[in-house]
Amino acid sequence: MTGCPFDYIITTQSCTEKQAQSIGKNCHTYFKKNEEQLKYHKDYETYKQIANPTTDDFNQYLSTDVFGYKSLRDAYADCSASLYLNGIDVPTLFISSGNDPASTPIATPFREISQNENLALLQTPSGVIWASFIRSAQNAKLELIKETKD
Repeated sequence: MTGCPFDYIITTQSCTEKQAQSIGKNCHTYFKKNEEQLKYHKDYETYKQIANPTTDDFNQYLSTDVFGYKSLRDAYADCSASLYLNGIDVPTLFISSGNDPASTPIATPFREISQNENLALLQTPSGVIWASFIRSAQNAKLELIKETKD
C-alpha cells in the first residue's frame, strides 16, 4: 500500500498561485533552517530575493541542478511516479484523497493504473489521505481500477 502516484508536472500546473505559495512555505522553512549551507549555492541570492517563493521557485533555484537536471520540467517529469507504474509487478494499493492539493484528481494516472493488473486505487472524496481513510473506511468507495482481459 502506498500514497497515490501522480504526475508532478500536472500537479504544479493545476495549483493556484495561493496553493503554490502555501506549499512553498515548507520549502522556504527548510531554506531558512539550512541557509548556512545553502548560501554557497550559485542561485542563493536569486531565491532569497523572492518575496513569496513557491515550491517551483525553490526547486528551480536550489535543487534542480544539484540533482543533475537541466530544467525544472525534466526534474518534475522524473519525480512523476506515474511514469514508473508499468514496471510494478506486485499487487499494490494506492490511496488518494479527492481534494489533496499535492495529488489532485486531474494528476492521478487513472489510465496507467488501469493498464497494470497489479494496481488498484482507493480514492476517498475528501480529507487528508490517512485521516479520511481511517474516519470514513466504512463509507469509502473502493474502486479497483483494472483492465478487463478478454
